[in-house]
Amino acid sequence: MTEDDYLKAIGKNITSIRKKRDLTSKELALRCFMEKSNMIAIEKGRRNVSAKILLKIAIQLKCEVKDFFEF
Repeated sequence: MTEDDYLKAIGKNITSIRKKRDLTSKELALRCFMEKSNMIAIEKGRRNVSAKILLKIAIQLKCEVKDFFEF
């Protein structure tokens, strides 16, 4: 798995969990105090996200950070 594939897989998992929670990218971004464009970049795998940001996202999605790494 390449670095790009890895980031895309994490983003795909975030998107999947977000949709299960019936949230839009914009709603999740607002809850995480970030711009919608940044959230979209994370979900598309275009941004290397920090552990701190992953934790913020996990808290808002009511899941564990490890859930983003299940490929």
